Amino acid sequence: MNTGLNNLLTDFINSSAIVELQPQWLDRALTISENSSNYSRQFNLYLQALALFSFESWLQVREPNLAIALADSSIFKPELANIIDVICDLQVGDFKVCLIPIISDSEPEITIPRYVVDLPEFTAHFYVIVEIDEELELSFIKKFIDRDRLIANKPNYPLDIDWNYAVPTSLFESRIEKLLVNLQCLEPQGISLPALNSDRDNILVEDRTKLQQILPEVKTQPLWKKLTWEQAVATVTNPDLCNWVYQSLNNNNPHFNLHLKDLFNLLTQQAINLREWIQTQINEIEQELTWQMLPAPAMSSSFRDISTDNPAARLDNILTQISNVTNINIPSNAGRAYQEFALETPLRLYAVTWLISETEKTWSLLLILGGNPNNIPPYGVKLRISDRHSILQEQELTSDLGVAYLCTKLEATAEEKLLVTIIPPDGSPEISRLFEFSF
Repeated sequence: MNTGLNNLLTDFINSSAIVELQPQWLDRALTISENSSNYSRQFNLYLQALALFSFESWLQVREPNLAIALADSSIFKPELANIIDVICDLQVGDFKVCLIPIISDSEPEITIPRYVVDLPEFTAHFYVIVEIDEELELSFIKKFIDRDRLIANKPNYPLDIDWNYAVPTSLFESRIEKLLVNLQCLEPQGISLPALNSDRDNILVEDRTKLQQILPEVKTQPLWKKLTWEQAVATVTNPDLCNWVYQSLNNNNPHFNLHLKDLFNLLTQQAINLREWIQTQINEIEQELTWQMLPAPAMSSSFRDISTDNPAARLDNILTQISNVTNINIPSNAGRAYQEFALETPLRLYAVTWLISETEKTWSLLLILGGNPNNIPPYGVKLRISDRHSILQEQELTSDLGVAYLCTKLEATAEEKLLVTIIPPDGSPEISRLFEFSF
């Protein structure tokens, strides 16, 4: 260690707010920053990581009984760290802490993103300034402010065009040891945090058309350059949309942008609970969508003659064809239903569902899409299946397939929903249905 650094440490020998940067922290911070797909934000992530490791080390030395949940912080959520310039979602004991990394303490104001001040999802009990000095290989846990004081003085500091508050550093408490006292002795309810907004889904529905158009244009640009604040709120507070924005940085696949439309349907449509089909139940949603339950195969076996259109018999016939060429094993208690679409090209969608494992909470969905009997097969119709992360598959019915229907089987878990989208061949609007299996 050089002489200047020795002198500096001597001057602050009684200070608990100085942390020497460890080589392994520098390496880990570099790895975290380099793993980001947004190259313009890598240095900011580097500073955030050093601030986090320094703060953790300081706490472990001063108050080792205070648990700190590093893995849950925003820096380990790339989709969130891509948008928010500070560390939020950091749990210390019973409190939420926001870390604000800086490289100089000479400015009279500190920049705090509006996200962590105004949005309940990202607010904190305490906001802590951590200065990083790479040249001296030191960090300083400098000052802090609790949320009550931050909000009480909010009328006195401006909101910049880039959605950052310029907060005077004079508002912050410089006696950092008081933060330790607060973390140990205060009750969390002693500092008020805003309640979560129950209208988030409504905002998403209202702004979905604009967001579908604008989000593909965001890429590496800050959200404030493209979106209104309300649109940004709808995006940032939804993990799936936030993740889509992050994944779009290095994804130019046309299917990726197409998935955004499906994602909005996944987020805003009410799902059909397929578990009820096993009990041959149809809820109000399905009734409104004119789903028709079908009897189990044993009950419909007498209708194998499909010279007349009996939906149960026709489904049995198709399933027999499928079982002859695949190893799909459909249990006798599977839920079975169908829905017809009276379009220029009439369509019928069969859905068969069953439980795979109660323990592992997995389920299966078999879909069959074709035309109504006695009509020309709806060649050109497409069937697309998506989940929250991507388009899983897309098929088109052509005469080359040798059958008059499309068929696909999928498996999912309790946490997953499947969006089924039908694209009619005649240019009619797309039809989408959302399925889940509640355990």
